[in-house]
Amino acid sequence: LPLQPGDRRTSAIARTGETARQNPDMTGRSREPAAPADAPATTPPCRMGITAMARLDRRGLPLSTISDLAAERYREGVDLLLSAWPGADEALDAAIAADPDFALAHAARPRLHAIRAEGERARACIATATEVVARNGTDRERSHVEVLSFAIKGPPPRALTAALAHADTWPRDVLILGLPLGAFGLFAFSGMPDHDQARVDLCDRHARHLDADDWWFLTYRGWAHVENGAVTQGRALIQRG
Repeated sequence: LPLQPGDRRTSAIARTGETARQNPDMTGRSREPAAPADAPATTPPCRMGITAMARLDRRGLPLSTISDLAAERYREGVDLLLSAWPGADEALDAAIAADPDFALAHAARPRLHAIRAEGERARACIATATEVVARNGTDRERSHVEVLSFAIKGPPPRALTAALAHADTWPRDVLILGLPLGAFGLFAFSGMPDHDQARVDLCDRHARHLDADDWWFLTYRGWAHVENGAVTQGRALIQRG
């Protein structure tokens, strides 16, 4: 079933989006010293003179799309993808239909196919995303697509290295932050003897960048602790999510 108005996750998703709207500096990039007042302004590549800051994802990251509808459907599709609820494919298809040059909407589609073990479709979709982001995408979006491409096409060690590097720069980009996490994530299949602790460490390192009530992060961080043996601590986080 799709998310309902009374569902706890619906409220948590709304709070996450409201926090992003109330904090315009929330770009998802790790905190860096402010530029001098007289420093030249820099604007990411965009179409028709519209900056990427005009539209944001659920956690305040800029989206390179000229369509409000595409951004809205993308946010909806990612929410459904992250919560493993039906309807993500329809929402992402609607985002692509509203703006065929919206690279991240194309990139979320192969992630969904990969989760479903639809390898051929995932590879075809990530190839399209790679083409689109090359002509219309910011540094973050190009890195986002590149990491997903490694995750889908391999090799896995390179995907893990790229995902961790991306998360260090854009820790609020949760589609990428989530790749090493979970029982079927990149850490779990890395061959690392301490992969359970590695998931906890990754979440602890980036927790300060995520909202305290971010339902997705609370849930994944909680399961990381549970899988590492801290069941009571993990359960408390999961229940908050």
